[in-house]
Amino acid sequence: MENEDVPYARSVLSCILGKLSLPECPYHERYSAVTAVPRKELEDLLWSCLLDNVRELFENNRLFTQNVNIPHDPTYAGRAIYIHSITTNDARQPLSPIRSPQSTSRNQTVRIYTGQTRNLRHRISQHTSFRYRRDNPSLHYYALQQSASDRFQTLATLTAPSSAPGMHRPDLVLNILEMWCGVVLQTLPADIVKAWTPPGILIRKMPWRPLNVALPFDQGDMENGASSSMWNYLKREDAALVNGYLYELRKAGFPLVEAATPVRNFVGEQRAERKSSNVVDEYSNVGISPGGKAFIVLTGICALWLVLRKARGYR
Repeated sequence: MENEDVPYARSVLSCILGKLSLPECPYHERYSAVTAVPRKELEDLLWSCLLDNVRELFENNRLFTQNVNIPHDPTYAGRAIYIHSITTNDARQPLSPIRSPQSTSRNQTVRIYTGQTRNLRHRISQHTSFRYRRDNPSLHYYALQQSASDRFQTLATLTAPSSAPGMHRPDLVLNILEMWCGVVLQTLPADIVKAWTPPGILIRKMPWRPLNVALPFDQGDMENGASSSMWNYLKREDAALVNGYLYELRKAGFPLVEAATPVRNFVGEQRAERKSSNVVDEYSNVGISPGGKAFIVLTGICALWLVLRKARGYR
């Protein structure tokens, strides 16, 4: 049962910091330099990073279930956490779309991506650059490519001095801040949200779909990225989008492997040729290995040879 006396967002933050401090947590060693700081001081630091109206939403357990205005300063050039809301007109999915509270069309789907940056102005300029999106394909950009509208909103800024608790590693503090926002706003797959939410806390389903694939804790760690399990989690919630994106990657010649593969390493031109949903669904799950392709080609050659041999009268 949800404890109404403690804001949901604060409970999630306490749970995240608590799990990071456990020796059995896979992220414990890397984040120990930050979690060694007194818990209350670290919580207060992270809470103070939220913009005033975002903090009010978190404090009142209202989150983004109401039509509220969250400002975005496109000129801010410091560390920040932001969200990118993407609205798509889904004519092919009229049965059970997840709608924005502001939406009047039952065929609109809203997807939200949470991101972090050391320079908000520069990062937003990358997101809005066609060339950058073309050269750095991602699920986020694939959704944006099909959008009817989108907007950026700033959630938090990290401006504390280096003498503040945990600020000797601002990169890790920023990762924790992004993870916290991603869990609270459910921009990560539901299985991840549940794993980092305190037991017994009611998780209210948000009226949007998640777009984050890689775990924020892995940011800056080149050995980790979006694992196959994360893709599977997300596929359960947004199969059409994920299948369409993976189909485009396969068509462009990217090797799709089951091991952990950083999404940010997928570099190349993304040819955005629109396909109908039945084509995507039919081929998106078909993965033919190089050996399988060679076998198919060899079988075809043998069949052709037998036909020609028979036509010439050989026995």
